Amino acid sequence: MPPSSPEQRIDILRHIHVEEIGNILDVTGISDEGEPFTCRPLNEEQLQRVCGSKKPTQEMARSIFAKLANEIGRAESICFPVFDDAGSPVGWFFAGYTAD
Repeated sequence: MPPSSPEQRIDILRHIHVEEIGNILDVTGISDEGEPFTCRPLNEEQLQRVCGSKKPTQEMARSIFAKLANEIGRAESICFPVFDDAGSPVGWFFAGYTAD
């Protein structure tokens, strides 16, 4: 019988081990400073600087990562909310680099 809860599914993924392959499960926490194995949430000022809006759409998300790629270190990631055209939140965007 397959696992029924998200927690059980993630637990199975955590037990799969392949040498030298990192993934989102390697993220251990949140850091405003940006540290290895953490995700750094972007604030409104940072979003305004890189895309001209405090409420980026899903379409803007990839360009934001491209503009910030040189500011993200190995085993680090960024995240920020994305919004629809009316300015309502519709989800989160996560991007970064593995430790490989």
